[in-house]
Amino acid sequence: MKKVVLVIVLAGAAQAPSSPSPAGAGAEDLTASVYSVDAAGRHLEVLTGVGHALRVVAMEVEPACEIKVEAAPALLRELKPGQIVRIRYRKTDGNKAAQAIETVPKKAEGGGQ
Repeated sequence: MKKVVLVIVLAGAAQAPSSPSPAGAGAEDLTASVYSVDAAGRHLEVLTGVGHALRVVAMEVEPACEIKVEAAPALLRELKPGQIVRIRYRKTDGNKAAQAIETVPKKAEGGGQ
């Protein structure tokens, strides 16, 4: 009897929804490579993997978007193609709007681990 109750409790806990992120309800995260930056138009395109394919994802950059390059505050124009970034964004009318962008630190190069 105790095993059945324990299984039911664990199954219920696994299905419980996670709490919303501090950045706001509906925010999602994406890690990708910068493909192009239009600082004047506040537009960003990133390249991400989907299964065995690559996909370009376009998004607007909100005016209040917090941008960090190597953990330091930065401007949108400082992002360069090829940089790996983690983006917090929200969906708006079928589009994506970036709320926070930060570069992902490079790992040490060379040798096996």
